[in-house]
Amino acid sequence: MCPVLGCSAPPYPDADVVRHVAEEAAVSRYLEGRRLLPIAKEVARVFEQAQTTLRAMQDALEGRLHARRGESESDACLNLRAGRA
Repeated sequence: MCPVLGCSAPPYPDADVVRHVAEEAAVSRYLEGRRLLPIAKEVARVFEQAQTTLRAMQDALEGRLHARRGESESDACLNLRAGRA
């Protein structure tokens, strides 16, 4: 991708990058990064999905705690912050 703000030029093809980079180690690192990028994106997606699920579970548990104590959410939150849970 072009580093210039607002430019929508597509990324250089791998063959062009390899052709213009002389150092073999740099080419290897570049190709390895390109290979791992889809995996990293999928890991990030799954992590975010897990975080969303955990937040929902936490909210549900907190709601049950409030209901069990007969407190409003704001009262219960204040008690938790004050260490009176």
